[in-house]
Amino acid sequence: MGFEAKVREFYDAAAECYEHTMGDRWHHGDPDAEAAGRPFLEACERLEEGLVRDAGLRRGGWALDFGSGIGGPAFHMAKVSGARFVGVTKVGRFVAAKPA
Repeated sequence: MGFEAKVREFYDAAAECYEHTMGDRWHHGDPDAEAAGRPFLEACERLEEGLVRDAGLRRGGWALDFGSGIGGPAFHMAKVSGARFVGVTKVGRFVAAKPA
């Protein structure tokens, strides 16, 4: 089995566990928010909003989320910026479209 197939197999098997324990955010949060004891989701959203600000994303803009996984961060960043996101993932169970 090649690497790509192993990655797909892993996420197909593990995704439900990840979703149950981490929701739709599979990354760390803003370090300052985490250090201040803010809830996990809030720390993640602060980090994502910083990325939106630093990238200059706004309504009418586009962004590519390569390795988007379940898509939680991209959906949040699209909501706060008004930009449109295209997510790319190798894992079939994560492929979906959600209007902004």
